[in-house]
Amino acid sequence: MPGSSEHAKYMRLALELAEGGIGWVAPNPLVGAVIVLDGGVVGRGYHAKFGGPHAEAAAIADALKTLGGKKQNLSRATLYVTLEPCNHYGKQPPCTEAIVHARIKHVAYAVDDENPLTAQQAKSALASRGIDVESGVLRKRALRQNEIFFHNQRHGSPFVVMKAAVTLDGKIATATGDSRWISSQVSRAQVHLMRQRYDAVLVGVGTIIVDDPRLTVREEALAALKKASSFVTRQPAVVVIDRKLDMPHDCALLRENASLKRRIFIVCAPQASVKRRQALSKLNHVYVIESKPERRGRFDFAAVFGAMWGMGVTSVLVEGGGGIYTSLLEQRAAQKLVLFVAPRILGGDGLSLVAPVGVRGLKDCYNVKDMALRRSGSDIVIEGYL
Repeated sequence: MPGSSEHAKYMRLALELAEGGIGWVAPNPLVGAVIVLDGGVVGRGYHAKFGGPHAEAAAIADALKTLGGKKQNLSRATLYVTLEPCNHYGKQPPCTEAIVHARIKHVAYAVDDENPLTAQQAKSALASRGIDVESGVLRKRALRQNEIFFHNQRHGSPFVVMKAAVTLDGKIATATGDSRWISSQVSRAQVHLMRQRYDAVLVGVGTIIVDDPRLTVREEALAALKKASSFVTRQPAVVVIDRKLDMPHDCALLRENASLKRRIFIVCAPQASVKRRQALSKLNHVYVIESKPERRGRFDFAAVFGAMWGMGVTSVLVEGGGGIYTSLLEQRAAQKLVLFVAPRILGGDGLSLVAPVGVRGLKDCYNVKDMALRRSGSDIVIEGYL
């Protein structure tokens, strides 16, 4: 096999290829693959959609096309793949069998699979057929790329991300509710890229009433990031927390759904208007879910996300507002935090990201770990895990 620096070089390329499946492969993981022969890439592939060919098979097909169908040449090649090759029959045959059939003798992968049907089987299955296998190449990066998939496997629940645009003093809006626009145009385009990644976007009804958002992925925003050609745009489902079903019937979300045809989940309390519930339930792709609020009228998000999981939602991007963020923190119901921090100061009368939560001492605060920082236009993006 090539040396460690070459390993990293080709695995980075495989990880970049894997991103092409964003939005389309869930509940499967993102996977990319590269085949290298005599110091050059001869095959590339990625898992493009759920149920479609796996990355290894796509890369092998690409390599055989490059080599004119000569399998014998692949015996000197190395396959780099971002996830342990599968060793079971599902919607596609085992990737281990595809590797053996292609006569590849060297395989390097980034991280073990955690699907119990195939976890940690590839190394022994391939080694028993005379194939040299190495694992752990760029493992941390691969784990982060598939953090949704690994959370799903470990916990049987959606991976939940809190996203917000805040000022330097932690405000999400003025006292009147004005929040357009705290963050830069570049950051707002980044949000569209995030929406492409997650199955659903969640907001409170206050956000619907004040901002009347569409909560879509817009191709012009992806184009500004030079990502439009990388993705076939997919619109995420929407979850609205609306205790009394106060959402305006003519809001953009409902008005445009006739053409978008995406799923809209509206979570209400048992005492919500029966008439209003029936009217919303008659709309195409709109689902009203009853959930019992807990203290202070806030919902039990474990129950809400459990219902989402039962309907096939593997990940949720939470976009507000402050009451939702507060509930998620108090209930420890989110796994990740992404803040777009803008170079602005609103002062004490602005609306805070989180309402008072009764923290009396630093030992009781909510900690964020594994933080990473990056620039986004004039803003700083802070990412971390809760």
